[in-house]
Amino acid sequence: MAGAQAPARRPHLRAPYPVCTGRRHLSLEDRITAALSDWRDHLDGLFGEVATTHGNAKGSLTLEDRCLLLALAVRQSAPLPTVASTACALQQALAPKGAGTRSSLSPAQSSFAGRGLRRRIQDVGAAVGSQDTVLFDRPAHGRAILEYVWDNYQAMREAMLAWLVQSAAGDSAADLSVAALSALVLRHGTTAHLTTLGAIARESHPDLLSAVLDVAVHDEHVGRLAWDILYRWAEQKPYAPTVAPDPASYGRLRAQLLPALRGHNMFRAGMELMKALTDVTTPQGVNAGEDFYQHLVDHRLQPVFSLTKAPV
Repeated sequence: MAGAQAPARRPHLRAPYPVCTGRRHLSLEDRITAALSDWRDHLDGLFGEVATTHGNAKGSLTLEDRCLLLALAVRQSAPLPTVASTACALQQALAPKGAGTRSSLSPAQSSFAGRGLRRRIQDVGAAVGSQDTVLFDRPAHGRAILEYVWDNYQAMREAMLAWLVQSAAGDSAADLSVAALSALVLRHGTTAHLTTLGAIARESHPDLLSAVLDVAVHDEHVGRLAWDILYRWAEQKPYAPTVAPDPASYGRLRAQLLPALRGHNMFRAGMELMKALTDVTTPQGVNAGEDFYQHLVDHRLQPVFSLTKAPV
């Protein structure tokens, strides 16, 4: 809301939550595990000075293995090729555009000269099953890894957001990406990173952006700030697809937002949002603001709470 002050900054390292589930659905066991987990010393060792060798599994991780660890943190358990391609995509995203390799070896030669993928996966704390399935059943650790990199490598933040958006392929992967993106963009109690995510995902993954927005408006720390962003986005044409491009997507977004709009002290905010949405029309010709209004406001109250101002 305009004039609202940003909430107090959160502690530097909160107790990590599982990556694969939203914080509102954590069991008591998950909360206890998260509260008792403190990976700072361990991660400080993994992300120390860049090492080129791994003597007795000591020393910090190489760039390739750092990307692999982040891929495992998001994917948890997945087929080996999926984890490998996700890690490779992050490494490529970090490479300077148009820059050639400094090594005289080809990428294939460089890869073959190093450790095999199975060994690298074991070195970063995961296992590979008999059917080439990677097992990284450490959700609290995965969340801690993502937040450690986010907090300590500011230059990585935009690249991480873009990588997580692009890696959201398929329903299960999209759920993991939503959880990871929500945790990161809301981590410091501001909406600056949500704005960055919006610029990245509004065209390529509007459904993913809508899902993250749903988490944001329910967040106790940045909920009001997230509503303010949603108002502004509703008035900008590039964000219209987020109000999300086909009947099924629009229906899902409406179903996600209506419970929040019905919540305590949210009616005024809902009216402001619906008024902003009156300029948005879905591909089927439905006025989005009017549609939300008909679903949200009881017909007996509509003469009192009108979307349009009464003529003077």
